Amino acid sequence: MESANFMITRIILNADDLGRTQAVNDATFELMDRGLLTSATVVATGDMIEDVARRCRDYKHCSFGVHLFLEEFMPL
Repeated sequence: MESANFMITRIILNADDLGRTQAVNDATFELMDRGLLTSATVVATGDMIEDVARRCRDYKHCSFGVHLFLEEFMPL
């Protein structure tokens, strides 16, 4: 009997600009709820960052990175 060699590929679907607007936040979290996204990049200086901070606690199965803008929004 021959041994089959399988390569497992993991796909990470990432949304960008979480925290930019309420509409972006709502759409991103809805896609996470549906299992269609596994990751999002948060605009650290976005207008809706506080909304992201509250909501992301409920998404322990997803990962969140930081998207830094140097020329847009309020400075850190």
